[in-house]
Amino acid sequence: MLPGIGLGALATASCSMPGTTSDQNIIASQFLHTSAMTAPIPGFIGGAFVLSLNIIVMNLLARREIARGHLYTPQQREQKMTEDTPKPHWLISIIPMASTIIGYNAFNMKQTFAQMGISMNALHRVAVFSSQTLDTLPTNPGYIISTEIAEVSINEPYKYVFISTLLNTAITAVLAATRLTNFPGWA
Repeated sequence: MLPGIGLGALATASCSMPGTTSDQNIIASQFLHTSAMTAPIPGFIGGAFVLSLNIIVMNLLARREIARGHLYTPQQREQKMTEDTPKPHWLISIIPMASTIIGYNAFNMKQTFAQMGISMNALHRVAVFSSQTLDTLPTNPGYIISTEIAEVSINEPYKYVFISTLLNTAITAVLAATRLTNFPGWA
């Protein structure tokens, strides 16, 4: 559970807050020509919501695991890959990066959204929350490092990371989009 608590309850909420120097916030500011503090009301409400939701959910899950007798015990270090271990083809590793580059260059997203009448401030804040859902996939270095620190396998704790960083953050992104749609002045 430790990686889920660390990545979800702390990192996700803090990186989503307006004014942070997170990559997501700075990139959105530069790309959309908005301020890092843009849409502060839904930003702070969303950050507080995802933080609270993660704390509540992680506490409920921890109580359930403790009741089942599952306590934290560091595992034996896994065997590291050797030269003989089969490895995936290198092309698989460039798919996410290539699709992002193609997506940004093939479509002028800013003009498309502006033509649709969407506020760049609202887009900025929703994009920051939405991007958090992809920030802790199992291949993310932050997740891999957190499992090493917690001395747990990569597979076992991912369900908690999924709940705290993908599911809860996706819910928060939808709520932020709904608030900004219903209260456009908040952008």
